[in-house]
Amino acid sequence: LLSDPTSEGIEARGRYGLTEEWNLGTSVGFGSKAKRFRLGAEATYNLLPDWEGQFGLSFVGGLTYQRREDGGGMIVRVAPLMHKRLTGWNGLPVTVYGGIPLYVETRDGRYTTGSQFIVGGLFDVSDDSRYYLTGEAGVRIAKAESYVLFGGGIRVGEISFNRRSSAEKKAQKVYRDEDFE
Repeated sequence: LLSDPTSEGIEARGRYGLTEEWNLGTSVGFGSKAKRFRLGAEATYNLLPDWEGQFGLSFVGGLTYQRREDGGGMIVRVAPLMHKRLTGWNGLPVTVYGGIPLYVETRDGRYTTGSQFIVGGLFDVSDDSRYYLTGEAGVRIAKAESYVLFGGGIRVGEISFNRRSSAEKKAQKVYRDEDFE
């Protein structure tokens, strides 16, 4: 965290692709001062995929329990995210994104709202798309923390990235009633 009170932390995250549109995730983190412990869950809905040159649009919703120096509370977060998958160094994919998350935090019967502007990227570092590095920055807009995040990750299980091109769409057979018996 870069805003007062400054602190450092570590977090582990897991994500599961439920469908092409829905991802579910969980996180657990530990830190000093402002964020001593946190445990959360989130869901991401991919409304518009980033096919054929357009930017993608997703919505993230999350619920996190966070223990601060002066007590614990719940945080509800909703964020629209714009994203785009590009070709990075050595021809490996990179996904860049930006958004403005909105927060509501409740602690000791008080409610606080806030927002940030975030920008970041996931950079694949291997040809098989298993390993990636990530970087993200959040700039405080109102009553939220500013931060810098660096991390790495491993994708497990089946990996598939589908991108439909115009040629593939045109090559798909169109079926008529006569084609079925």
